[in-house]
Amino acid sequence: MAVLTVVLLVLTCAVSGLLTRVLFTTTAAVATLFAAFLAVANLPGGESAARPADSSAPAADRSCRKRGRDASGRDGIAAAEPKGKAKAVETSVVGTGPDPGPQPWGTDPRTPAPDVAPAPVRSPATQGVVPLPARFAPAVPVAVGETPTGGPPAAPGQVEPYTPAEGLGRPDADRAEQPGRFPVLRKASPAAMAPWLLPEAPSAAAITADEAVIGGLQLRAASVSGPSHRSRGIPRQDAYRIGRDRAGQYLVVAVADGMSDSTHSDIGAGAAVIALVNTLRELLDRGTPLEQINVREVFLSAARQMYGAAKQRGWTADEVRAVALAAVIPVRPGQDGVRNCWLGAIGDVSAWRLVGDSWERLIGKEKGGLDPSAITHFLPHHVDHLDYGTVQLAPGAVMSLTTDGVADAFALGADARQWFAERWRQPPSVGAFLLDVGFEQAQLQDDRTAVVVWCADTVRTAAGGRQR
Repeated sequence: MAVLTVVLLVLTCAVSGLLTRVLFTTTAAVATLFAAFLAVANLPGGESAARPADSSAPAADRSCRKRGRDASGRDGIAAAEPKGKAKAVETSVVGTGPDPGPQPWGTDPRTPAPDVAPAPVRSPATQGVVPLPARFAPAVPVAVGETPTGGPPAAPGQVEPYTPAEGLGRPDADRAEQPGRFPVLRKASPAAMAPWLLPEAPSAAAITADEAVIGGLQLRAASVSGPSHRSRGIPRQDAYRIGRDRAGQYLVVAVADGMSDSTHSDIGAGAAVIALVNTLRELLDRGTPLEQINVREVFLSAARQMYGAAKQRGWTADEVRAVALAAVIPVRPGQDGVRNCWLGAIGDVSAWRLVGDSWERLIGKEKGGLDPSAITHFLPHHVDHLDYGTVQLAPGAVMSLTTDGVADAFALGADARQWFAERWRQPPSVGAFLLDVGFEQAQLQDDRTAVVVWCADTVRTAAGGRQR
């Protein structure tokens, strides 16, 4: 009996312990579930912790946007942007909509923005600054593989798109046809789209042009600062000057090209053309026949003027170096209808005569050798290395006096020479001529100057200009 009592006691204790353990475990489980429920109920905005993240904005993509890279890690426009679309700089990394701007403290950034247009994005440094028009907008970096497109100017604060056609192997025909824009010769030049910067010191205008009629001659002249100079605030280094003798029997023209590695070559070129025209006018006024003009005397006067300009300013002669060309053209032809013209030149400034759809070089050194841009003879140093002579211009002839900025375009090939021949076969308006001289062409970035003379010996063809 005692043994049975002990066994019952043991069994009772075991069952009681098991029930207590089960009850304790159940209570703990219920408490845990209840705590979890309370935690879920207290989430901000009532969002469930089990709700999956928005797949439209993965964390990896958001981090790439924040760094200004696309999903592949490349610098530039984010990969999610449509090709060619310009947009303001993103500052938000939540979602894909527009940045709602600064939010008050305690405001949930995921709250939908009010249905109003966002204000333009401007940095403090650009407050009050008027955006540049499309013509002068700076280049925009584009991610590899992006295809930029043109279009109307962007709204304030947006990136200004443009179309760099260099290297595409085809002309930008649409841009070439836009009124008031420099036409494209073969390939558009991205450098030509850069802003025109003002030189540090006052200098000659970046663009200048002239139109004139004298006797049976019509003239158009223009000089345009090249992209490599105007985009860096370097003065136009080309210069030209036109004049006539006192009796009005001769047209006198001079063209000069300052050397790029000469610090103040723009001053030298300007001094050279003034001296060349003035000296030739003096000789003609004294009755000197064209065949007796002393070319050394003419160019020596230019060298003296350049030396004087340098000395007056405390510069050396090397700082005002330039090459130059001078021409004397009779206003009226001889009895046979032909004009005998005088030409003198040093360096690669050149004269050309229109022949059919091409141009024939009359004077001026042709570029060549290992360094085509190298010049061995120039003013004010080498007045004993001059080219000169007389050429004949038949009725209806066209002669062009150019710096290498235009002559290099002639050298591109027959299609380029034909491009100018078609435009200059007859005298264009001075505005159209100016745009032609300022043509765009990839790799040709130098200043360009042209003075073109038409032998138009009828009242009808000479009546469109103004007498000088």
